[in-house]
Amino acid sequence: MTMNQLVAQILDVARSRGLSQKDLALRASVPEETLSRLKGKADVRTDVLERLANVVGLTVSLSSKGKTFQEKYRTLVASNPGAPPEVFVRKALLHPDFSVLLDAALAFGLPMLNEQWGILEAEKSPEATRAAPAAKRMLRNISDGYNQARV
Repeated sequence: MTMNQLVAQILDVARSRGLSQKDLALRASVPEETLSRLKGKADVRTDVLERLANVVGLTVSLSSKGKTFQEKYRTLVASNPGAPPEVFVRKALLHPDFSVLLDAALAFGLPMLNEQWGILEAEKSPEATRAAPAAKRMLRNISDGYNQARV
C-alpha cells in the first residue's frame, strides 16, 4: 500500500466516523494545510501518519511481505518446518528476541504467547528457567505497548 493510499484510508475512516478533514488535522496536531498536501505526496513522515491514524482508531504497522511467521522464522524448528504454530512460539520463547516475539504476538496474538509461556514455565525445564527473565520482560513490554496503543 502506498503512502497516498494510507492517507486516503485514514481520511475515509475519519469521514465514516463523522470527522471532517479539519477536525482530523486538529485532533492529530497536524496543520490542515499539511494534511491537504499529504493526499498528493508519495512520502509522509511516519510520526504524522501515526498521529492521524491514532485519531480514528487505526494503527500503522509493518509486516513482512507475504511471509507467514513460520516462513520467516523457519530456523526456529528447522528439523520440523511443518510444526504447528505453538511449537514455533515455544521455541521463540525459549530463545527470546524482542523482534521475534513481537512478530509472534502480531501473528498469533499475545494471549497465545502467554499461554505457551505458561506451559513452558510449568515444565520447569532448564531452558525455560534460563529464558524466564528475558521472556517475561519482553512479554510484559509487548503487553504494555499494546495497552498504550489502545489509549
